[in-house]
Amino acid sequence: MSDSDGKSTVTAALKRGLALHRAGRLDDAATVYEEVLRVAPTNPDALNLLGAVAMSRGDNEAAIALFERALRSNPNASQVHNHMGLVRERLGQLDEAERCYRTAVEKKADNVEARSNLGNLLCRRKRFDEAVATYREAVTIRPGYRPAWTNMAVTLVEAGRRDEAIALLKNLTVSGADDPALAALIDKLERQGSP
Repeated sequence: MSDSDGKSTVTAALKRGLALHRAGRLDDAATVYEEVLRVAPTNPDALNLLGAVAMSRGDNEAAIALFERALRSNPNASQVHNHMGLVRERLGQLDEAERCYRTAVEKKADNVEARSNLGNLLCRRKRFDEAVATYREAVTIRPGYRPAWTNMAVTLVEAGRRDEAIALLKNLTVSGADDPALAALIDKLERQGSP
């Protein structure tokens, strides 16, 4: 088998594993990722995806070990740094989680998921202005990225800026985001004064 054939086989297997993963078939996806790692033991994508399965299962230590292996193979893998941040945050290692998210953004400036996760962490740490700025960066990069918009609104409410949050959400609905959940959140904020 040529090197090109091996790469295309690995790529096809990773696509199959990812489809299983997205369908919630974690055991089947993990089996595919493990098969890839038997052929290509340092494949950073397989290590990252197997780590994501471990993270989904709540096996944080296994996830960290897999993400560390992936980063040894490819230190510039932004999504791996992002996933590592999620696990570190889950474990209460907030300084380390913040470093991971920031590294993910440094490695790939348009990683809006990492920016949004960083914003969530900053909000959790009551650093509201930084969080809002981070969400604004994410939606500047990808204007349709709904999680950053809604997380920004929640952060504004937590920062005591309810009217600004309502205006932001109303602007989203006017701009074509026809979402009953958004309308319900706006209604709740207007009626109760809190999310």
